[in-house]
Amino acid sequence: MKFIPPGMAVAIAFVVASAFAATPRMDQPVVVDVRAAFARIAVEGNRLGAWSDGQLPYPSYSLNPDHDIGDNHFQGVQRLRAGPYLVVSGSNIGRDGNPNRLQLPVSARWSELPPPQGDLIVMRVASNATPGPLGPNINAAGLPTETAKVVARVPIRLPLSSGTTLWHPGGLNACGDILVVPVENYNAKHGEVCSQILFYDFSEPEMPRRLPVMIDRANATVKDKAGAAAMIRLADGRFLVVSRTTTVVSFYVSRTSILADGFDLKPTSVIDEKAVRAAPGLAFTKFGGSSINLIQQRDGKLFLVGFSRTKADDKTGAKERHTASLWSVEFPRGDFGAEPELTRVADRTFGGELLGDDGWGIFGAAAGIFVTDEGALAIYSTPRWQVRRVGEFTINDLLAGRGIERNDRLFLPAIELWPKP
Repeated sequence: MKFIPPGMAVAIAFVVASAFAATPRMDQPVVVDVRAAFARIAVEGNRLGAWSDGQLPYPSYSLNPDHDIGDNHFQGVQRLRAGPYLVVSGSNIGRDGNPNRLQLPVSARWSELPPPQGDLIVMRVASNATPGPLGPNINAAGLPTETAKVVARVPIRLPLSSGTTLWHPGGLNACGDILVVPVENYNAKHGEVCSQILFYDFSEPEMPRRLPVMIDRANATVKDKAGAAAMIRLADGRFLVVSRTTTVVSFYVSRTSILADGFDLKPTSVIDEKAVRAAPGLAFTKFGGSSINLIQQRDGKLFLVGFSRTKADDKTGAKERHTASLWSVEFPRGDFGAEPELTRVADRTFGGELLGDDGWGIFGAAAGIFVTDEGALAIYSTPRWQVRRVGEFTINDLLAGRGIERNDRLFLPAIELWPKP
């Protein structure tokens, strides 16, 4: 055997490791029985958090009097396969917000706010990688451990030749190490209503990179929003991407089994949300929801999960509900270029003290499915804003003059709903 000097051995090992790191996984585990796995997700979960420690400086992403809190919030969340990380998308409208939304005095610093921008925020919530549950990582005082921190922030601001800027990332989805990120301008006050769907390699979570492929929804063929997106790899190697607006669900199939070869401008099919169906025993509902996730069953059947929130009604006494809805996605004759049929087949309702505007997560803001290596399903969720302490401030507190202050130390909460054994 030829002798390799120690220094050269280290160099060779580094090159080999880098080569492997440069090839992200693009598949996710399949599930033997999606409906059964969906039913096993626990309604009580682990409380998580990560200190932002200057990565999300005041007044961004916090309940404070110096910002338009309506468009200053977290929007999507996904657990990564590579290590103990969560990625959260945030939208921060900055100086283009509505300073009078809550009839608060306009801050003298309003003009100093940055222009609209979104972010992908990477939270490292545990010290060691684990295929199992990440948490809990909260101490007796209700605060994260000191090692749990935001470790990366990827800004997203896409100026278009039309003059419109895409700045609002929505609901995320991970397919292997690839994160699918829809970015939109959803308000005509700020330019054309349109979007793009971007793809990021998170195989190295603290050094993510954007891939040179996108789905353009800002052209003459399709000019529409994309509030959420999801992707899965089909049995033939191609990629199926689903995009959701407030009224339609669009399907795209990649040209080849190589993601870099991209997608056609025109979706393969578009479904009006009024056309979706419900299985017997389930009332009809519009598709809706803040985030969507695709799941593949071992027999090849596809399912889609959507998340939504119903606020409490003081008049009727109805309690706040956070709902994960499961939809079957059936393509006629297995033709992914044809229009599929979406049927709502199951609901899971979550509530209690863990969820809500002032809780550990909110399905109306950021929520996402995670498929474990064994093919079980878990849910991760965050609230709208980073906090000093969970449950300390609400919008009513802000109206009363209480809220986050400039020098407060803040963290980003999350909840982990792991499957029952």
